[in-house]
Amino acid sequence: GRFTADAANGKFDGMNVLTDGNEAVIEHIRASGDLLLEEPYNHKYPYDWRTKKPTIFRATEQWFASVDKFRESVLDEIGEVEWLPAIGENRIRGMIGGRRDWCISRQRSWGVPIPVFYDPKSGEAVLTKE
Repeated sequence: GRFTADAANGKFDGMNVLTDGNEAVIEHIRASGDLLLEEPYNHKYPYDWRTKKPTIFRATEQWFASVDKFRESVLDEIGEVEWLPAIGENRIRGMIGGRRDWCISRQRSWGVPIPVFYDPKSGEAVLTKE
Protein backbone atom coordinates (compact mmCIF):
# COMPACT_ATOMS: atom_id res chain seq x y z
CA GLY A 1 0.00 0.00 0.00
CA ARG A 2 0.94 3.61 -0.48
CA PHE A 3 0.31 6.79 1.47
CA THR A 4 -2.33 9.08 0.00
CA ALA A 5 -2.33 12.86 -0.18
CA ASP A 6 -4.24 12.84 3.14
CA ALA A 7 -1.08 11.94 5.08
CA ALA A 8 0.77 15.01 6.39
CA ASN A 9 -0.71 17.30 3.73
CA GLY A 10 0.67 15.16 0.90
CA LYS A 11 4.22 14.99 2.22
CA PHE A 12 4.26 11.19 1.89
CA ASP A 13 1.89 10.87 -1.09
CA GLY A 14 2.68 7.79 -3.15
CA MET A 15 5.34 6.41 -0.82
CA ASN A 16 5.17 2.72 0.10
CA VAL A 17 3.96 2.45 3.71
CA LEU A 18 6.29 -0.46 4.48
CA THR A 19 9.53 0.88 2.97
CA ASP A 20 10.42 4.44 1.93
CA GLY A 21 7.25 5.86 3.49
CA ASN A 22 8.07 4.37 6.86
CA GLU A 23 11.54 5.93 6.81
CA ALA A 24 10.11 9.29 5.69
CA VAL A 25 7.61 9.31 8.58
CA ILE A 26 10.37 8.57 11.10
CA GLU A 27 12.52 11.36 9.68
CA HIS A 28 9.54 13.77 9.72
CA ILE A 29 8.89 13.01 13.41
CA ARG A 30 12.61 13.28 14.21
CA ALA A 31 12.84 16.68 12.44
CA SER A 32 9.84 18.00 14.40
CA GLY A 33 11.56 17.09 17.67
CA ASP A 34 8.74 14.71 18.65
CA LEU A 35 10.61 11.42 18.25
CA LEU A 36 11.30 9.99 21.69
CA LEU A 37 12.93 6.71 20.67
CA GLU A 38 13.61 4.67 17.58
CA GLU A 39 14.90 1.14 17.86
CA PRO A 40 14.64 -2.05 15.82
CA TYR A 41 11.95 -4.43 16.97
CA ASN A 42 11.34 -7.85 15.45
CA HIS A 43 7.70 -8.84 15.38
CA LYS A 44 5.30 -10.84 13.28
CA TYR A 45 3.58 -8.61 10.78
CA PRO A 46 -0.12 -9.40 10.15
CA TYR A 47 -0.94 -10.90 6.75
CA ASP A 48 -4.33 -11.26 5.08
CA TRP A 49 -5.29 -14.94 5.03
CA ARG A 50 -6.96 -14.60 1.61
CA THR A 51 -4.34 -12.69 -0.36
CA LYS A 52 -1.25 -13.56 1.72
CA LYS A 53 -0.25 -9.87 1.52
CA PRO A 54 0.62 -7.60 4.48
CA THR A 55 -2.36 -6.04 6.22
CA ILE A 56 -2.03 -2.28 6.24
CA PHE A 57 -4.10 -0.50 8.86
CA ARG A 58 -5.63 2.76 7.73
CA ALA A 59 -7.78 5.19 9.69
CA THR A 60 -10.94 5.92 7.71
CA GLU A 61 -14.32 7.46 8.43
CA GLN A 62 -16.78 4.94 9.84
CA TRP A 63 -20.55 4.79 10.27
CA PHE A 64 -22.02 3.42 13.51
CA ALA A 65 -25.54 2.53 14.62
CA SER A 66 -26.51 2.74 18.27
CA VAL A 67 -27.72 -0.74 19.20
CA ASP A 68 -29.55 0.58 22.29
CA LYS A 69 -32.50 1.73 20.16
CA PHE A 70 -33.21 -1.67 18.59
CA ARG A 71 -31.51 -4.25 20.85
CA GLU A 72 -34.65 -5.76 22.42
CA SER A 73 -36.51 -6.21 19.13
CA VAL A 74 -33.43 -7.79 17.52
CA LEU A 75 -33.00 -10.18 20.46
CA ASP A 76 -36.69 -11.15 20.11
CA GLU A 77 -36.28 -11.81 16.37
CA ILE A 78 -33.12 -13.87 16.91
CA GLY A 79 -35.30 -16.39 18.73
CA GLU A 80 -37.55 -16.70 15.65
CA VAL A 81 -34.69 -17.83 13.38
CA GLU A 82 -33.70 -21.46 12.83
CA TRP A 83 -29.93 -21.40 13.40
CA LEU A 84 -27.70 -23.90 11.63
CA PRO A 85 -25.59 -24.78 13.49
CA ALA A 86 -27.58 -23.98 16.62
CA ILE A 87 -24.52 -22.52 18.39
CA GLY A 88 -24.83 -19.52 16.05
CA GLU A 89 -27.77 -18.25 18.09
CA ASN A 90 -25.67 -17.95 21.25
CA ARG A 91 -22.93 -16.18 19.33
CA ILE A 92 -25.20 -13.51 17.79
CA ARG A 93 -27.08 -13.04 21.09
CA GLY A 94 -23.78 -12.30 22.82
CA MET A 95 -22.79 -9.82 20.11
CA ILE A 96 -26.11 -7.96 20.23
CA GLY A 97 -26.66 -8.20 23.99
CA GLY A 98 -23.39 -6.61 25.03
CA ARG A 99 -22.73 -4.14 22.23
CA ARG A 100 -23.43 -0.40 22.48
CA ASP A 101 -22.57 0.56 18.91
CA TRP A 102 -22.29 -1.45 15.71
CA CYS A 103 -19.97 -0.46 12.88
CA ILE A 104 -22.12 -0.62 9.74
CA SER A 105 -19.43 0.60 7.34
CA ARG A 106 -17.08 -2.37 7.43
CA GLN A 107 -13.96 -1.59 5.40
CA ARG A 108 -13.67 -4.61 3.17
CA SER A 109 -13.76 -5.03 -0.56
CA TRP A 110 -16.47 -7.70 -0.51
CA GLY A 111 -18.83 -5.76 1.76
CA VAL A 112 -22.12 -4.11 0.86
CA PRO A 113 -21.79 -0.37 0.19
CA ILE A 114 -23.94 2.06 2.15
CA PRO A 115 -25.80 4.52 -0.09
CA VAL A 116 -24.91 8.00 1.17
CA PHE A 117 -25.45 11.40 -0.41
CA TYR A 118 -22.92 14.17 0.22
CA ASP A 119 -23.41 17.93 0.08
CA PRO A 120 -21.34 19.09 -2.93
CA LYS A 121 -20.23 22.30 -1.17
CA SER A 122 -19.33 21.04 2.31
CA GLY A 123 -18.55 17.42 1.54
CA GLU A 124 -20.62 16.43 4.61
CA ALA A 125 -23.05 13.48 4.53
CA VAL A 126 -26.69 14.51 4.12
CA LEU A 127 -28.56 12.89 7.01
CA THR A 128 -32.30 13.14 7.44
CA LYS A 129 -34.89 11.17 9.38
CA GLU A 130 -36.20 9.76 6.12
